[in-house]
Amino acid sequence: MATTPEKKKRATYTTPKGESLFAHLVNVDYGTEQYPDEKGSFNVTLALDADAAAKLDSLIAHEVDTARAEAEEKFDGLKPQTKKKFGSVNFNEVGPEEYDREGNPTGRRLFRFKTGAFYENRQGVKVQRKVPLFDSMQQPVKLSDEPGNGSVIRVAFCCVPYFVEGQGMGGLSLYLNAVQIIRLNTSGERSASDYGFGAEEGGFTSEGMDDDVASTNAAATTRPSIPTARGSSPTATANTAIWATSTGTTTCSSAAVPKPSTTFRSRAATTRSTTTSAAATSTAKACSTMAPRISTTATRSVRRSPPK
Repeated sequence: MATTPEKKKRATYTTPKGESLFAHLVNVDYGTEQYPDEKGSFNVTLALDADAAAKLDSLIAHEVDTARAEAEEKFDGLKPQTKKKFGSVNFNEVGPEEYDREGNPTGRRLFRFKTGAFYENRQGVKVQRKVPLFDSMQQPVKLSDEPGNGSVIRVAFCCVPYFVEGQGMGGLSLYLNAVQIIRLNTSGERSASDYGFGAEEGGFTSEGMDDDVASTNAAATTRPSIPTARGSSPTATANTAIWATSTGTTTCSSAAVPKPSTTFRSRAATTRSTTTSAAATSTAKACSTMAPRISTTATRSVRRSPPK
């Protein structure tokens, strides 16, 4: 009875931290009209700076060497006319350079990780795969949308060599296993660096900003109550406070009461002025804790009698 050879268990690796680009980790990617992916896949491109890329190169160096040797062996087994056509094996290097829109190298390299979106279980049923996602504290996380460009991630992956006979081409595929999200950018967001901004030490930071704004708003919307002077009415108190505002000092009331007249034409008017002055003086003293300048200005304004 023939036996099915066991699949070779491949080693799993973890990348250094890098920037996520064009992630399809939540929704199946069927490609574009120009480059369709009919079977569907999950994939992500990881941009690494020179130092991080060198660490990843060292991590999978023996996998690359093995894939190159296998590609050369399979190329040697091609028909003579095919080998003559291609000359030698065309080996795709892992992690090509990134270029900007002007065609200049950015100093980063791009590593693409991919896995099929569907597989058949032991019962022969087609099942959609789910890419395991974890947060920075190693806790599983479910996302409703894709991580946006600029998210900082690590990728767990395994390596599988490939060879395309019709093109005389070989290489090493990086199979996506799982992703850890260190910093999440919501899909569609752009980072500060995308706009050309850089970090400035010792400047404004947003830490605790919400609390500060809340306390500021609370202070702005809470008005101190106006104490009513003994023997005077609330109306007289409001009059005094607003009169203080008209003289250029800070008020402790927002009541819209007309400014008292400063023209006196009779002894009775003078008497009323004196009564108002007493109320104003008492009120100004009560308000002095909130507006120190009210007491002096308001009192002097009320007590000043016009010449007869």
